[in-house]
Amino acid sequence: MRSRLLAIVGLAAAAVFFSAVVIDTPLLQWLAKPIPVLALALWAGMQPGRDAKWIAAGLGFSALGDLLLSLPFDAFVFGLLAFLLAHLLYLTAFVLRTRAPALGWAVPVTAFGVIVFVTLQPHLGELRYAVLAYVIVICSMMWRALAQLGRRELAPGVAQWSALGAVTFALSDVLVARNRFIEESMTTQIVLMVLYWSAQGMLAASVSAVNRPALQPDRQ
Repeated sequence: MRSRLLAIVGLAAAAVFFSAVVIDTPLLQWLAKPIPVLALALWAGMQPGRDAKWIAAGLGFSALGDLLLSLPFDAFVFGLLAFLLAHLLYLTAFVLRTRAPALGWAVPVTAFGVIVFVTLQPHLGELRYAVLAYVIVICSMMWRALAQLGRRELAPGVAQWSALGAVTFALSDVLVARNRFIEESMTTQIVLMVLYWSAQGMLAASVSAVNRPALQPDRQ
């Protein structure tokens, strides 16, 4: 019952947010934007398992980042910091699940990070180092999410939801950067929020399998 209620609240808030974007009501956007991810954080916090609490905390910091990025004054750096901490929390959860090196995934993830930063760098100004740190952290998170694929010690679905969520989150962040530093548009805002909320939902879904046998870290 609580899970259903949280889902209804989250979906309703998302609908309110999109309506507020279309009719250009900043206050309503600010009020509605963090609610879907906060609902996911509450749901994840109710799940058993050591990784669930880390994912729930990451979702909580993401909701804080949503609030900060929607303030009527420029709090972008603080929002960036909140999301950076969220990714570090997700990263911790993924490392708890497996410590397999998975160096094959590090190559495409690194290439993605380099391409994104090189593309953004001319537009970043004084924020170049802050954005570089963020790109490094989210790429590390994405690498450890992808490292879970094929690990037999993980319950079915854990790796797939984690990998899809991490990659989708990274894509949404690329659109955030485009809106912030290159060219802002309502269409990009709507698409990035769909990707962002989908990503957070998939990361939250990755903890549902903790109701199955306990996950064991791989030390190979």
